[in-house]
Amino acid sequence: MYRPGGGGAGGGGAAARDACGPVTFDHPVAGRMELSVVTLEHRSGSGERAVVFSAEAGSPSEQALARLLSLLPGPTRCGAPESG
Repeated sequence: MYRPGGGGAGGGGAAARDACGPVTFDHPVAGRMELSVVTLEHRSGSGERAVVFSAEAGSPSEQALARLLSLLPGPTRCGAPESG
């Protein structure tokens, strides 16, 4: 389950909405994670959006995201560097 925060505004080539603080995400494999979220919306009005979730460095949530990354297929798991 995903519980979002509030909204804000950003610049660049896309409008960005930041959540007011972390959101709680209950993932069926990784478990509960506290994540920051930013939504990028294309300024053309096309309705295209990208939602970016991130975890605080060194947190249990970052470790949960790393576990999920390790489950992705491919030698570099979607461009992420190999861990050694």
